Amino acid sequence: MMQIPGPFFLGGIFLLSLSGIMILFIRWNRCSSQESLGEHPDPMHIAYLVGGVEHLIRTGVFSLWQKGIVAFETKDKKKYISCKSFIEKTNNQSETIIRDHLISEKPFKEFIKDTALIKRLEAFHQTTKDSWMQKGLLFSGEQLWQRKLEFILFYIIIMILGCYKIYLGIHNDKPVLFLIGFIVLFNIIMFLFSRKNSNLTACGKRSVNQAKRNLEWLKERVTAASTEHQRSDPALPLAVALFGAGILLAGGSFFAPITDLYGAKERGGCSSGGCGGGCSSSGCGSSGCSGGGCGGCGGGGD
Repeated sequence: MMQIPGPFFLGGIFLLSLSGIMILFIRWNRCSSQESLGEHPDPMHIAYLVGGVEHLIRTGVFSLWQKGIVAFETKDKKKYISCKSFIEKTNNQSETIIRDHLISEKPFKEFIKDTALIKRLEAFHQTTKDSWMQKGLLFSGEQLWQRKLEFILFYIIIMILGCYKIYLGIHNDKPVLFLIGFIVLFNIIMFLFSRKNSNLTACGKRSVNQAKRNLEWLKERVTAASTEHQRSDPALPLAVALFGAGILLAGGSFFAPITDLYGAKERGGCSSGGCGGGCSSSGCGSSGCSGGGCGGCGGGGD
């Protein structure tokens, strides 16, 4: 390696890195088929698929709020959630599970992280999660591990080659500034690349995006609901599940109790933590999407 001129080595490691990134990207984004999510999918199923269990809880809480079953209150700058009625029927098992964990008033941020609640919802949705995997919409645990291993091995190989050449250059009083710059740039790119982790496969993302296009009319229902002051529209939970709580911003102050609770401030239909499109912080269940939100798991039958 010491005999390879610096410019040739820099060009070679650049091409090697670019080729490796392209290969990994293609491997992780192949899709030979597309599964339809249906014309009238269950909102809780979609929420779990799109953003994992945390997004499912947010969607379920919104649906319960629609029905007047839960209420919110601010105390000492904290948002609290409580159940107003345990008698009212929900007709949805996910919502029932969420309601049953509201025996007493709780801070909302703690409620959506409740371990017992997350475990119950994950267990309930396990069957359909397995179904999503069989259809190729979600990565299995083994596939996620393989992706992580490929990423780490590629990163280690490039870093060893680059750092060893830098060491040789410094030891032999050769210029290494451009190589150091390349290593810094490579680390930035790999960091950004790693943040796009998602449990949704390329086919899963394609199916979700297709559902968004097919159900674009849901956005109009949000505006109509705020205009007519009809928060009980049964189509709204699906809108939140698919597009994120940020879509409720189109309803103005009418949905303020929810948008304030979720911190939905950005444009385009994504709330902070309730973002549709596979970018929640949890992905599939509580640990799937590793920081990107990226992914999710399908729901079970309600």
